[in-house]
Amino acid sequence: MLNLAAPKLALRIADAELKGDLTYTQGADAAVSAHGSLAAQVPSLRKWMAQLGLNQTLPHDPSTLGQLELTAGWNYARSMLAIRPIALTLDGISLRGWVERDPLPAPGWRFELHGDRIDLGRYVNVDSTKKKAFELGMLKAINANGSIHFDQAELADTHLSDVRLRVETPEGKQ
Repeated sequence: MLNLAAPKLALRIADAELKGDLTYTQGADAAVSAHGSLAAQVPSLRKWMAQLGLNQTLPHDPSTLGQLELTAGWNYARSMLAIRPIALTLDGISLRGWVERDPLPAPGWRFELHGDRIDLGRYVNVDSTKKKAFELGMLKAINANGSIHFDQAELADTHLSDVRLRVETPEGKQ
């Protein structure tokens, strides 16, 4: 049997600062369980992606993908990862909820996130000078099933309320 506790962890990756804690147990039967917390602060997600060499197409609005703050509790047991609760703020948009990864043999992501408000127009126009465009077809490779709910959304001159976006890839169907 192995027990490990790290009550204070800190990691810096370029401009990103991550802090948290970890408790790890491996039983005599080799079963692993772990849990902890995570807090992340990234001054500029856009700049951080560039520091990591990620050459993705980005929204044209330079004020998007700015400061990111994230807090989460997580648990890993029986090959299942649960991140509950998760709270993140990006570009002034607050999201709360949970994310889970199902165990093998059919791993998949499930999630439920709730946001306050978003101006989708800030993210629609993209900088086409980047080489790797994000394509909706890329989502097919992710086994996912979940939803994102916004109290308010805006696109051009259209104001929407109670907006629900459902993600269900063919592999993510339950």
